[in-house]
Amino acid sequence: AVVAELVFNGEGKMKHSHRLLISSVHLMYSKGGATKRKTQVEDLLTIALSETQQSPLPFIIAGDTNMRESEDAVMEGGTIQLSDAWKLNGSDPKTRY
Repeated sequence: AVVAELVFNGEGKMKHSHRLLISSVHLMYSKGGATKRKTQVEDLLTIALSETQQSPLPFIIAGDTNMRESEDAVMEGGTIQLSDAWKLNGSDPKTRY
């Protein structure tokens, strides 16, 4: 995985700069890889938190997560608390995969 901090300047009414972290991933494949994927995401979150201890930043994980629906509860709850952009935008079945 690659983790990068992006800084960009606002325009118009938002003149101040904005920062966020983004990660490009290809997590463990296969149905049996759920435990490894969870560990990989936890490791990414540890990196993100260590990079932003003073001021937490939004963190986007993008790429091939290889996650199954059965992993939603673990990844979206507990200590991980990921948000699925597809779900946040209405879960349109035409744009699912």
